[in-house]
Amino acid sequence: MWRPAGAGKTAVADLVQHSLPAATRPSSHAFKAAHPDYLTLLPEDPHEAGAAVRTGYRARQKTAEDHVRAQRGHKVCEAADAPGDYAHASRRTMRRATGWRW
Repeated sequence: MWRPAGAGKTAVADLVQHSLPAATRPSSHAFKAAHPDYLTLLPEDPHEAGAAVRTGYRARQKTAEDHVRAQRGHKVCEAADAPGDYAHASRRTMRRATGWRW
């Protein structure tokens, strides 16, 4: 689901994930928090910490999403409007892998 902040994505994603057996929900929040530099940068500049580690955590998230696709598993994806073509690239990748159209 790609919708603006506050549109209810998390609530809907919770319901969808609950209804799918063994669904995976790769969240950028989890990957960001797991980045080795994020917790160090966060107290220094909370507004820029995420941007500083974005390339690293997105690469890890993409690896996890690719694994789910390769295993033909269920993936629940929720994302706010992303800068640039990141969200569009992710949708194109999912379309190629699954044939789904949004």
